[in-house]
Amino acid sequence: MKMKVFLSGDYTYPLFHPLTNVDQEIFEILGSNIEIALNTEHFETLEAWDYKKFDAVILYNDHWIDKSPTVHQQVQALIDYVVLGGGLVVIHNFEPGVDYEIAQMLGCSLKKTLTPYERRLIRYVPAEADHPILKDINSFEIEDELFDLYHDDLCEKTILLDAKLDNGVEIPMAWSVEFGLGRIVCTAPGHDIKAFTNPEYRKFLRNSVLWTAKRL
Repeated sequence: MKMKVFLSGDYTYPLFHPLTNVDQEIFEILGSNIEIALNTEHFETLEAWDYKKFDAVILYNDHWIDKSPTVHQQVQALIDYVVLGGGLVVIHNFEPGVDYEIAQMLGCSLKKTLTPYERRLIRYVPAEADHPILKDINSFEIEDELFDLYHDDLCEKTILLDAKLDNGVEIPMAWSVEFGLGRIVCTAPGHDIKAFTNPEYRKFLRNSVLWTAKRL
């Protein structure tokens, strides 16, 4: 049976990160044995039962919690889905973390982008964690944005990727969380299509989706 994945992003009204063309890269990354459904800006249509048919949900959205008149219902629907065993992968856009409940689930919220509207060459280094997602993943470099994130110490997470700066400081930029019966991966790389063409990141992203769907 094919694994079913829900991919959510912005086509017609993206603020910074359009899903156009990126979606094709994600299709290729996941492969033809995975069935994908798409949603655009119509977040008001999402209810808890809509998620249940999917093994994993991928969010690649800008400020999605500001777009729906039923934002609190949407937040609760997503949380219920994960708590009951669903998988969630949040790519690059940490704005959902400005909502208190979502921030608790993700284990972080966005303070600011360290290089607003600019990109720099960032070296991502796999953490020392013994995690299935990191199998055969090597260090890689991507021209991307660097985020300043607030991490909730009360949320138990496993760091997967660190951004290694020129001064040797390493900043967590991808991690996993087990929340209720579900699994979550948050990953910072992904500002534009260039990130999704990097071979190592492609492996990392595929492993992340498989792990959250409990197929890895």
